[in-house]
Amino acid sequence: MRTDAYKASRYENGKIAIDGHSIELVGNTGRVFNGLVTGYPGTGKTMFLETLGMAALASGSWKVLYTYGVDGARPGFSNTPVRWGSGTEAAWQHLAAAKNHIEWSSAENATAGLRGLIPSPARQSLLWIIDELDRLCAVDPAFGAELTRITHAGGRNGMAVWASAMRASGGNFLSFVPSSNVVAL
Repeated sequence: MRTDAYKASRYENGKIAIDGHSIELVGNTGRVFNGLVTGYPGTGKTMFLETLGMAALASGSWKVLYTYGVDGARPGFSNTPVRWGSGTEAAWQHLAAAKNHIEWSSAENATAGLRGLIPSPARQSLLWIIDELDRLCAVDPAFGAELTRITHAGGRNGMAVWASAMRASGGNFLSFVPSSNVVAL
């Protein structure tokens, strides 16, 4: 799917409306918010996250990483400019890319004397979608610990992490998810 052909949910004023949920990605101060989508198999978690990613990508204000937590899976982003992968190796590669984004954004903020980052086509934020986070962390607990470590700095520097899991768990990652951004399907 090409992003210029995408006509469904749209990113506007820091929010995306999906299936009756108003998802806040950016606050007034430029703080970027994380989120978690929970539900049983077949409830639409993956489709929800793909819609979120496409809406952000279509705005031109976001870059999108998509990690599927199970090896060998192929998400619906294969014909878009989304960097995607599956399994633990891809998760660690995407973590490295997220750290690079945080370093770049932090340096840009320091140079410009800014705090926070309002996404725009000129200064894109990063939306990292991790589908099946609970399964990924079960296979590689060190990944979950490292994700939690960088999530706080990411929120100040233009990186949002949205994940799916069977239940609202995820250890310390949940401490960086506002309760309004926990979506139960």
